[in-house]
Amino acid sequence: CVVCVVLVKLLRMQAVHQAAARNDVDALRALLDEDPGLLEKGVPRGGWSNEEWRPLNYASAEGALEAVRLLLDRGAVVYRPDVVRHESPLVTACGRGHAEVASLLLARGGKPLSVHLRSALVRAAFAGH
Repeated sequence: CVVCVVLVKLLRMQAVHQAAARNDVDALRALLDEDPGLLEKGVPRGGWSNEEWRPLNYASAEGALEAVRLLLDRGAVVYRPDVVRHESPLVTACGRGHAEVASLLLARGGKPLSVHLRSALVRAAFAGH
């Protein structure tokens, strides 16, 4: 059943994003071992916008340091801004006050400047961090 196959893929994508956001590295590792392609799969954030977030975006936004480390070790692209707000995982982590995640992303090649003047420093200052 084609619909069933598509539904299973969508559920697995959602599961990897949730595991990343919850810092559940055991579940995240198992999902990525089963399907390495999930590493860079994006889904609409909140289910209603065109803003596709990947597992690294979710982990960075929630300050899930170990999940971020695992995703980077598996080859996640450290600098890939989302298509709506043009924020990279680094900018998002800074805006939410996740300094350890931001430091790790910088150490792994994160770029402190984003398009449309959404720099990591400006985002952090604007959010009061």
